[in-house]
Amino acid sequence: MTDRARTVSRPLAPIAALGLAFVLVGCGGGESGGSSASKPVVTGPDGRKLFQTNCATCHGDTGHGDGIAAAALAVKPRNLTTEPYKYVDIAAASGSEIDALSAYIKVGRVENGMPPFGHMKEEEIKAMAKFVSGLRPKPNFVEEKPAAGGEQPAPAGGEAGGAAGGGG
Repeated sequence: MTDRARTVSRPLAPIAALGLAFVLVGCGGGESGGSSASKPVVTGPDGRKLFQTNCATCHGDTGHGDGIAAAALAVKPRNLTTEPYKYVDIAAASGSEIDALSAYIKVGRVENGMPPFGHMKEEEIKAMAKFVSGLRPKPNFVEEKPAAGGEQPAPAGGEAGGAAGGGG
């Protein structure tokens, strides 16, 4: 080997070793110390992507009821970020908001423009329900509040415009 060949090959050796180290670590050849990078992460369906694909046309990308189809609909899509759930029965779903939303998404409410998504897998529906649930601050339902001064609300059939009245 000539002197020139030795001079060129010496600086290349550390670069080659460094490149080999990157390849080994990137391919899992290095010891990872048990980090999650070496183990495949199993996740369920992506609720955000499913919402974008199936719901955003009406409800909008952020759930505000302003999707591209909203203007053409006779019944405007619900603003999922602020409006109370009108037809979602949380009590019937054993108090689980996700289960109640899943049931509603599955059967829809065609007379109000909400199509059923029963053709989707249960885990996909649940992933969409979790995403929708996260669009607004908690709680996501309307609660009765005691009247001022700690009084109980007027009984059903009582005086019109009582504790439930006004201001919105």
